[in-house]
Amino acid sequence: MFKSFYCLLLLLALFVPTGCETINDTTTGAATGLGQDAHNLTDPNKNGWNALEKADAWVRENVW
Repeated sequence: MFKSFYCLLLLLALFVPTGCETINDTTTGAATGLGQDAHNLTDPNKNGWNALEKADAWVRENVW
């Protein structure tokens, strides 16, 4: 019982210093991606419908 508790405590002590940076990078990356997605929605050349029309035109021209 105590061995598993000490092992868990050791793993937690090792994870906390490294995990904080990991959590920070993950949230920063998610926020950056969300910001780019919001920018792409307002850009008429990159928003969903126009991008889909361009992809469809490309497929028709190059594949068919």
